Amino acid sequence: MTAGESIHAADAEGNTEYLLEADFDGNIPEYTESVTVVPGKIEIKSSGDSEHGSVLSLSKGDGENNSREGKVAAAFNLGDNYMKRNSGKYQIEFDVRTDQTDQWAPYIIMAGNGFAMSCIGADTSDVICSYAATRTNGWWAIYEKNVLQTVKLLPKQWVNVKIVIDTTTGASDYYYNDIYVGSPSDSAIKNLIRGGIKLLEIQVWSHAGYDPEIYFDNLKVKKLLPAAKSISLESASGETVDLSAEMSVLSNTIKAQLVNMTSASQLEGNISLTADGEEVPFTYSFDAESSVCTLTTENYLQIGREYVLNILNSEYTFKVTGYPSQLIISGLSAEKSGVPVTDAAELNAGDVITGTVSVVNTTGEDKAICLAAAYYDGGKLKGLVYKTVMSSADEMEAQDSIELTIGECTDIGVRVFAFDNVNNFGALADCVEIGTFEHETENTVFNLTGAVNGRSTAYVFAPGKSAQDMRENTDMSDVLVYLSQQKPDENGTVNYSVEFDDTDISGLYKAYVNNGSETESFRLSYLNESENKAAVAELKNTDSFIEVAKENSAALGFGQYADIVPDAAYEILADWFKNNDINPEDIEANLSTVRKCELLALIGEGSIDNIFEGMDYFGEAAADIEKYYERNYFDEGLQKKITSRLKAKKVAKLGDLRAAINEAFVLSCTEYSNGYENLTEVLSDFADEIGVSTSKINNTVSKKITGNSYSDYTTLRGAINTAYSGSSSGSGGGSGSGGGSGSGGGSGSGGGNSSVPAKSTENEKQTGNMVMTGNANAQSSPAQVMPKNIYKDIADDYWACDAIVAVTEKGIVNGKDNSLFCPEDFVTREEFVKMIVLAFTEEEAAAEADFSDVDRNAWYYEYVARAVTMGLINGYEDASFGVGRNITREEMAVILNRTAEACQYNLEKPEIIDKFDDDSDISEFAVDAVYILKNAEIVNGDDNKFNPKANATRAEAATIIYNMLSL
Repeated sequence: MTAGESIHAADAEGNTEYLLEADFDGNIPEYTESVTVVPGKIEIKSSGDSEHGSVLSLSKGDGENNSREGKVAAAFNLGDNYMKRNSGKYQIEFDVRTDQTDQWAPYIIMAGNGFAMSCIGADTSDVICSYAATRTNGWWAIYEKNVLQTVKLLPKQWVNVKIVIDTTTGASDYYYNDIYVGSPSDSAIKNLIRGGIKLLEIQVWSHAGYDPEIYFDNLKVKKLLPAAKSISLESASGETVDLSAEMSVLSNTIKAQLVNMTSASQLEGNISLTADGEEVPFTYSFDAESSVCTLTTENYLQIGREYVLNILNSEYTFKVTGYPSQLIISGLSAEKSGVPVTDAAELNAGDVITGTVSVVNTTGEDKAICLAAAYYDGGKLKGLVYKTVMSSADEMEAQDSIELTIGECTDIGVRVFAFDNVNNFGALADCVEIGTFEHETENTVFNLTGAVNGRSTAYVFAPGKSAQDMRENTDMSDVLVYLSQQKPDENGTVNYSVEFDDTDISGLYKAYVNNGSETESFRLSYLNESENKAAVAELKNTDSFIEVAKENSAALGFGQYADIVPDAAYEILADWFKNNDINPEDIEANLSTVRKCELLALIGEGSIDNIFEGMDYFGEAAADIEKYYERNYFDEGLQKKITSRLKAKKVAKLGDLRAAINEAFVLSCTEYSNGYENLTEVLSDFADEIGVSTSKINNTVSKKITGNSYSDYTTLRGAINTAYSGSSSGSGGGSGSGGGSGSGGGSGSGGGNSSVPAKSTENEKQTGNMVMTGNANAQSSPAQVMPKNIYKDIADDYWACDAIVAVTEKGIVNGKDNSLFCPEDFVTREEFVKMIVLAFTEEEAAAEADFSDVDRNAWYYEYVARAVTMGLINGYEDASFGVGRNITREEMAVILNRTAEACQYNLEKPEIIDKFDDDSDISEFAVDAVYILKNAEIVNGDDNKFNPKANATRAEAATIIYNMLSL
């Protein structure tokens, strides 16, 4: 194109794609001079009329605000009729370069008002940025606030710039549809004309200290026409299948991602679907927010037919070669009198609801599913019916229905379900839900919370009922008391609230949650207060105590820990009633008594291995040892030893329970104290019960008797007296290894054991991925915490004791068996990497660990791979990691310093280095790391020697990790 040539434009209807196209070259030796170029200015003028004329001017600014800001402005006069509001999407494209040779190249700054703009890369799908410009008060406010994007100009290299303008986002009250690129000058602002784009100004800012020469080329303005960007099928089960020539999929839904659509009406007459030349009936919809067109055929796409989709002049051909083997619920609905029900206001007592299910079966086998319908009153299940629906292998699609009559309700809700069977209620589809099922209540509520995969179902049986009763009855209103379905939230969890009130009977309710792949079970023990008061009052006035107690077992609160309550529990309760004044109104105290009787009986018959799973109900009987619950040695091993001693004691009266618990605790601690100082504290607290003076209790005595097993307080008292008098060993019948049998060292990640929480009226039970919480009537187990680890080979005054205990507690290191840490053993490279990863990194997908000696199936692989991801390790020059090698102190320092950088600890290298005496022995690659860590007091030396080539010990590794965690 030469200066003065006319520039073609759109026709009156705007159907031509390119509205304006002008090419020009700057004054560069390797380009042909095709335009008039004068110093500081380039001009191209067309011979078009005033309405479709085009003028490009390029001139240098004066850098008036800052001497380091070079300015060049270019104005494109596109005319009133171009790019008016609601006229579509347009793209302005030009090439630009600079002669700038300095490392700081200039930038083009773009801003706009009234339109949504995007600056995109060479590929129009690669959006660099997007900005929806809005009308503001004052042009300078526009300049200050509505900056879209800066585009860096490469020295002597052409940069392609594209700006997409969407006129459909223009202001509705004014025609402020002007757009400019750059920081407008005062004179440019005055030339802005409302009603359409009149000016496109490009402002170039230079940070090089002088004005560069700027060259523009290939100016194009075109209207972006609607087009289909990508096409895919959505299978009947919801998966997205990429469109290909041949595929195996069951689908009647095609989705097209469209671009540059401003109105759904643009699809009219521009979309068709044929199969083997015949038109295929369909409906379609367009979602403007996602720009997705969804096309739905009346029937599933047929196997073997060749389909051709033509949308917006783009043609796609594909063929369905087969259906995958699957059972799908293609439809689930609720109707009343043949009309779909969508609002609870349409529901009334006495209405008959028809639940209908449509099944697609491509498995090649006959399949049975469960269709269920239920109604609720205030969120509580009141009525439930179900039937088995058969889907034949000979008929791909089947349909069946069920009728549900709504009973008397004040707040009606209805659900229709489709399950795989009546054994575990695995959901095959989202249930149809009409009404509100969430409500506030002061009644007893159990929450079943946990992680699930996909849909989940929770259901609760009435006391004494099971899945067998569901198979034998079609009306399950007296079999299930709760049935609900949820999909996980954004965190992948569900939370079911199971409510009980005075209409529910006392007893053990078995609850289940099908989480998509398996079923988890819970025991919910509910106590009806009215029933409990009546049962206790009856026991106070009966001569047949045992018989009456058994008849009212559930109402009294029995059955918390076992389906079959031992006779001994009723006998223990009878003795308590006989010797104490019982108040039927004190439900909490009476329930605690019943639970203690049941636990005591189960312990006596050997059915319970750990009484601390129900310790909340021991109340004052365990008050003396409650202060020890959170101690590091009060772990599962100690709990089971205490339980074992109570089993042997066979306590038969509640009045003897407190003393029995105390004695079992003290004797178990003597055998299993995990430290003589711990034992000293215990013996001091219980000196009066043992029968010794506290003056005889000290660490020396504890050292002599710890680890030994004593049968009772009498033999323990004798051992204490003997130890105090200076005897070398106890003579009171105690025997044992003397070193204790604690598992404080643990294995794996630190030997995590349970500890018992303080008393609470709300308990928690962990089962698989699900957690059940509820009131004190619920079956519960104690919360899990990580205990501190005290090792036999780590004395309290060992130089690294605090560090070893701390990192063990955090699960970073562990012992080599149940009680040994082996602090002087060397650490291998893979062992140290595992410590670093556990201490400083988050759980994340690991990268490939491509070392020649790293086994993908080895225990250390995931830790090495995660360290690679973090950039913490590099390996050796021979492409090996060094598996099995003992890590040196300087290698350890390098890895830890990289960890500090990755975790942004901001450790600094000292300006004046206080060198180690063996500084010359430190490898060059490790020097900076060693002194950075020394400056941060994370590492130190021995007699001012770092010993860089020495193998690091387990104690040293634990210490430097602990030091950095302590920053």
